[in-house]
Amino acid sequence: MSSLNSSPSLRYAIRSGVLLGIVLCVGCVPANDGGQLEGAWEMVSGTYTTPDTTMVLTIGQVKVLTSTHFAFGRMNPDGAFAGGGTYSFDGSTYTEFVQYHSDPAANDTTLSFAARIEGDSLWYHEGTIGPDFHLREVWRRLE
Repeated sequence: MSSLNSSPSLRYAIRSGVLLGIVLCVGCVPANDGGQLEGAWEMVSGTYTTPDTTMVLTIGQVKVLTSTHFAFGRMNPDGAFAGGGTYSFDGSTYTEFVQYHSDPAANDTTLSFAARIEGDSLWYHEGTIGPDFHLREVWRRLE
């Protein structure tokens, strides 16, 4: 699968798909306090815990947010991992309304996380998905 990770055309297709998703969804929901999150972010760290294991993400991921929509993507050894939809942020809770995802089981789900922004460049969020999956992510704003 290493050829997938180095394929410029696949990376271009994934990036184009994520950006197209954002463009198609703009204007679908009312504005919120998400303006604080507008822009491009790269994951600094991601820690994911289940009852059996803890995984620390070491593969780069990018998330792009408008005032109302988000899209993210990364390449895994097994292929692309991407998704997007609308979101809200009230200053302490970040909620994603997932409209599309590389794992179809995640489509049409709502995920809420405790969140905070430090300065203008670091964004932290943490929460539980389902009964057993806990995540903690740190993002840095891209210039």
